[in-house]
Amino acid sequence: MKKVVMLALLISGSSIQAQPNLEDFYQEVFEKDTLPPLAREKNQFEQYQKDYSGTLIEYTVQKQLKPQNLIGISNEQIDDHWKLYQGYVNQVNTLNEELAKMRYIGKGNSINYADRRRRYGFEYNGMVLHELYFANLKPKQALAPKSELFKEIEKQFGSFNSWHNDFVNAGKTRGVGWGILCRDDTTGTLINIFVDDHQINQIAGFTPLLVMDVWEHAYMVDHKSGGRGEYITAFMKNINWPLIEQRFNQARIGTIPKRY
Repeated sequence: MKKVVMLALLISGSSIQAQPNLEDFYQEVFEKDTLPPLAREKNQFEQYQKDYSGTLIEYTVQKQLKPQNLIGISNEQIDDHWKLYQGYVNQVNTLNEELAKMRYIGKGNSINYADRRRRYGFEYNGMVLHELYFANLKPKQALAPKSELFKEIEKQFGSFNSWHNDFVNAGKTRGVGWGILCRDDTTGTLINIFVDDHQINQIAGFTPLLVMDVWEHAYMVDHKSGGRGEYITAFMKNINWPLIEQRFNQARIGTIPKRY
């Protein structure tokens, strides 16, 4: 308490020359709760900003991924969907900052921290999957029959049409989520999966190659709530196959494909 009094005297113009140890001062204030809650939180926030300014990764909206002039998926639909992607980017940044602040003030083992930590899978995958999804949309692209990906699909599914039908059916799975063609990079196995929400049924370590959003927000503007089938038909006409093949080839040599 002497340090607090000493600091008060210095501020009031006292002739005392000794300088307080600010680290001890902050520790005394935080541990003994000598300040009202609002003042204490203000001090903690200001100190957090000093210590962590510029150290947190801030994700940004990747404007170059936004597709336009697709077949059967209007620009208005993409514009509406894009706003949701922007929201996930903001939520990821907010979540990271909230958790960093809570760790800084010693609340990393609190119930609130544990509850917010559970949001990692939903928010991060909401951002990541949308980036993969928008990037793999481009009209009038084809997968060459001589390509390694085409050959692998035929080898594992019997024919390209068999894979196509299985992928479409994955997207029609009851519930909201994603249809994803992914690769087990340990065995080379290709598999079409359905992911509930953004994170449920994800397979750890598998590389997503082709990502299809089948939440209602992906097609409501164009096809209304019952139009998933029509939307999937349109999606299949807008696959950026050269990019999908690039992801596949990178995965084959042990390189994690970048989202952008």
